[in-house]
Amino acid sequence: MASDSVCQFTDLSPGGNNCSDRGVCISNLCVCEPDWFGVGDFATESQDCDVHTVSIRALWGITLVPFVLSLFLCLYYVFFGLVVLRRRISSALWAAIFNAVSSVCLIVVAIKKITEDHIPAIGKDTVVTAFFSVGTALVFWSAYFLMRQVTVAYMRITERLGINVSSLYQKLPLVASGLSTVPMFIPVFCLFDPNRCHIYGVLHYMLTLPSLV
Repeated sequence: MASDSVCQFTDLSPGGNNCSDRGVCISNLCVCEPDWFGVGDFATESQDCDVHTVSIRALWGITLVPFVLSLFLCLYYVFFGLVVLRRRISSALWAAIFNAVSSVCLIVVAIKKITEDHIPAIGKDTVVTAFFSVGTALVFWSAYFLMRQVTVAYMRITERLGINVSSLYQKLPLVASGLSTVPMFIPVFCLFDPNRCHIYGVLHYMLTLPSLV
């Protein structure tokens, strides 16, 4: 297929010039070679041919392994605690339950990324975007229950030592988890405002990094 123009996407880096030499430019739109495409996460329109489908599937295949292991470990922990030991649901068990649901959501995302002919992008595919947002948000709520357990233990120790600690300290895990959850749902805005999806992508990653730290 002959090229009738030169595609220049100066806002893209790396790439952005003449379809990365992996396709042809037709009416300022890149028509990519097999196994290359331009639609990626938070990039809802095909632009440069800089995304390698095999590499994307391989990366999601690798990440699928810890998601599956996490799911089985959490289910085993919940089953052992509730059925075998007949314990009441504690903060640790709630953390395992939330983490199990998070793993299921991210497994769905990984399977769709690996198996579908056209790799669905976060910010464009409704199912992938929703499951990705919910799955990542639940990770922080799983951490909340663990932090709450640590906070309760700390408060008990300070009481025994006669140290007065503000009751607001007990609310810190809830506040931290709530604030950390907000960036996880930024990708959903792409479904309603695709023209600014790349901006939402930058906000998502910039706000997520401090939460992870």
